[in-house]
Amino acid sequence: MLHSRHKINSHKVENDSTLLPTSTPFPSYNQNAHPQLIDNGASFPQNNAQPLHMNFPQQEDERYQHRVLPDNQPHPNSFHNNDSSTDLVKFLAKSQLVSSGLTKFDDLPEHYKAWRETLINTIESLSLSASEEMVLLIKWLGKESGEHAIRIRSVSIRQPNVGLRMIWERLNKKYGAPEVIERALFCKLESFPKIHNRESQKLQELADLLTELDVAKREGYVPGLAYLDTSRGVQPIVEKLPLYLKDKWLSHGCKYKRDHHVAFPPFSYFKEFICREAEERNDPSFNYPDLFTNSYRKEKSSQVK
Repeated sequence: MLHSRHKINSHKVENDSTLLPTSTPFPSYNQNAHPQLIDNGASFPQNNAQPLHMNFPQQEDERYQHRVLPDNQPHPNSFHNNDSSTDLVKFLAKSQLVSSGLTKFDDLPEHYKAWRETLINTIESLSLSASEEMVLLIKWLGKESGEHAIRIRSVSIRQPNVGLRMIWERLNKKYGAPEVIERALFCKLESFPKIHNRESQKLQELADLLTELDVAKREGYVPGLAYLDTSRGVQPIVEKLPLYLKDKWLSHGCKYKRDHHVAFPPFSYFKEFICREAEERNDPSFNYPDLFTNSYRKEKSSQVK
């Protein structure tokens, strides 16, 4: 009887074990997931049991694969984005340079060459088309010069290259011709007022004007300024000086003639003399208004007498 019961139990275990899979489809399958299929008399190892949420490592990797990228592999579009960003930064920097480094032309011939060189040097690296350059040129021209450019652009709208060349030719002829610059500089010199003793600021303005004349004369694009190297050319400027500077220039000029054996000092020497005197008179360390005022009163009283 005992033998038959043992045989029945053994047969039951064998039948129940056929319900268990022979090979698990996943490496970490929990063998205790179905305890009702296992007989209490049978023992199975349970040391390798793992939580349910870690049973599918391959599936978890596939789930997060699209969200995790290696650090050493940049996005394929990052190179294109970096190039576009660099171009945008360069364009904005150049636009800022154009807007901050240029000034409008004041329609004065003596300032035309400096304004033109500044404009050309600023926009030459922007690679602008002829139409874009005409728009930028008209923007920075003055009232009178801008009207010339607008009229030329209106008749050459279909040929921007021709229109741009015509605008520069008109500007160079009207404001950059040597005769025009010479006449403008001499008119500016003739209209300069007479300087008195206490007008040190006026003396500095005269020194700046003489510096402008000397630079134009040395560069050679205004040959008529060679007239300033003669006594007749300097005499109208000397008449605008205070009395003490007239006497001082007489002493310096005569000394220069004796030392260098020339007929008359060059204009550059006269310019240096006026600039040095203007610097001394405007030195804040030795600026005494009372002294200049008293000398000015003495000069006026002597003129009245």
